This record gives sequence, C-alpha cells and structure tokens, in this order.
Amino acid sequence: MNNVESIKKAFYDNENCSDMREFEIFQTLDDGALAFLCEDGHCSAYNQTVFLDNQHNVFYYDGMKVKSPNDKCAVVDGVYRYESKDERIRTVPIIKFQYKNYPKNEDEVKQRLSEAYDKIYDKCIIAYKKNNKKGNSEKLVVALLMPLLKLL
Repeated sequence: MNNVESIKKAFYDNENCSDMREFEIFQTLDDGALAFLCEDGHCSAYNQTVFLDNQHNVFYYDGMKVKSPNDKCAVVDGVYRYESKDERIRTVPIIKFQYKNYPKNEDEVKQRLSEAYDKIYDKCIIAYKKNNKKGNSEKLVVALLMPLLKLL
C-alpha cells in the first residue's frame, strides 16, 4: 500500500495549486511584497491585489514581474492585513510558491529540506530585525520560532 501511495504522490499535482501564474509588484515590504495579479499578460490596479511571500535569494523591487517557478505553483496560504495610503485596513490573500508534485527521489527531498532551512533562516533574520527595532526583545524568541512551528 505504501508503494502505491508513494507513486500517486510522485505524479499528482499539489491539490492546493491555483491558476494564478504571474504578478507585478507595486510595493515591497520586509517580509514580502504587495502585487497585482496579472491576467492574460495584463497587470493593473484593477486586478486582484495579493501579498507575495519572500522567496529565498529573490529580491523584490517595485514594478518587478514575478512568475511561478516552473516546478512550483501559487498557493493561497492565509490572508495579509495592511493599512493603505488612504488609511483603510486592507486584507489580501498571501501567495506562497509550493512544489506542484511530491519529491520523486531522495535527492529532491534533500534539496527541498535545504530550501526549507534557507527560508526559515530568512524569516528568522527578518523577525529579528523587526523586533530589535521596536525593542521587543522578550517577543524575539517567539517571533524566531514561529516559522519553525508552521512546518510541524
């Protein structure tokens, strides 16, 4: 039975994949970026606004177009709240890029674990900088551990 399940997981798409493929960033933030969804190659403020979670070694900038990597897809993972220029609270979907398929071999598993480690490290650095600026040293340990808890 385990072999059958392993074969299924190796070939079936991630059930959480969305049809969103391309985005255009209009504002960068410490922990990601606000972006417009591009539909049929057209990006505008009239399209859905989303929050793109940081990717390791990808440095977002205003006007940058971001596409889902070939082996990954856009997945909605909660909501992000922010205050707009007109001082209104906005809530938009958080987009993370996840693998389309399950790992096919041990090397892929190792590569993905290494990638997860890098992402956790990045989130810890961001949390440290954010909390250190505010003088919230007592909350620092919790902020650093939150990305780890999400993996469990």
